[in-house]
Amino acid sequence: MAAITLDISATLLNQTAVNFLIRDTARALSGQTENYQLIGESFDSAILTDGARSRLLQKFYSTIAEGRAKETTPVTSRKPILYFDPIYTLFGDLAEDDYVFILDMTTITNPDWHSPNVSKLYRRAFHKILQSRCHTIHISRNTLLTMRATLGTEGPKASVLHLYTRDLRQGQTAVCYHPFHLGQYFLFVGSLELRKNITGLICAFDVSGLARRGYKLVIAGGDGHGADVIREVAERTPGVFLLGYVSDGDLHYLYENAITYVYPSFLEGFGVPLLEAMAHGLPCIASTTGACPEVGGPDVTYVDPCDIADISNALLQFSEMSPERRKALGAKLRLRAESQFCFSNYEAGLRETLATALRQ
Repeated sequence: MAAITLDISATLLNQTAVNFLIRDTARALSGQTENYQLIGESFDSAILTDGARSRLLQKFYSTIAEGRAKETTPVTSRKPILYFDPIYTLFGDLAEDDYVFILDMTTITNPDWHSPNVSKLYRRAFHKILQSRCHTIHISRNTLLTMRATLGTEGPKASVLHLYTRDLRQGQTAVCYHPFHLGQYFLFVGSLELRKNITGLICAFDVSGLARRGYKLVIAGGDGHGADVIREVAERTPGVFLLGYVSDGDLHYLYENAITYVYPSFLEGFGVPLLEAMAHGLPCIASTTGACPEVGGPDVTYVDPCDIADISNALLQFSEMSPERRKALGAKLRLRAESQFCFSNYEAGLRETLATALRQ
């Protein structure tokens, strides 16, 4: 496989799954990585000085504030570039032999879930992608079909490449989370964003009356669009705990000790936290919408994210389930995660995708 340039712009400000995707992909392609690109600028190393990092962040946030990116001049002789998010194509050149990961389509399909300028920039990015005729890598079939339905095409060269399970066991665990071991709690992991339907989950937990029976709802994730609204709802609901962003070790502990993972997100391009919960052998409740059924398979309990009663009933169902039954369900989900979504499958699929595209 020929050498490529990795655009790692998202590592500047993103602490979510895309950051780990970039890190793990860079390690897998270390022998083929020519150099790195951040916010349209080329670097020989992924390690930046504080000054360079600050300058690049300022460049990015200025673009968001203005709702436009400076036009770039195509480079005729260079190595192919692998972008991990469409928005960063606006800062650099984009040619037919480049690749862009399509993580989800909500900036186009549901712009109200994002700031107006962010949605505006993504619309420009997708226009640029289609004009360039570059290769698009979709992290689920659902995302590919959504792009096709929304834009009339998934691009001239498209492939589906599922993401993978991460090993969270090596991270450090904070002692402050240990009290959750003393009780029973449902777990949600994800950014505090309105599109994740966290307010709906909190309302469903409140309606269930489970807090009065000693159950907790634990929510782990950093702030996103709509975090203030979510925090306000959580603060007035008994039994709900917002932990903020937590480390891998903390996540491992939380997954290991929860009774059920709950993910009633309105729309997911893949659903990495769902897969992480499955890999920990945790029984799961997830949405009927988006890519969750594609990832979860037949042994996840699915709910209508717009139906508070449906979510509440699912919580009650799992609270009354025997530990043996929950363990059996979790074992099936762990097997699915380990066999179908292992990193070796992702790496092999990525190499085949890049090699096939280069031969076209």
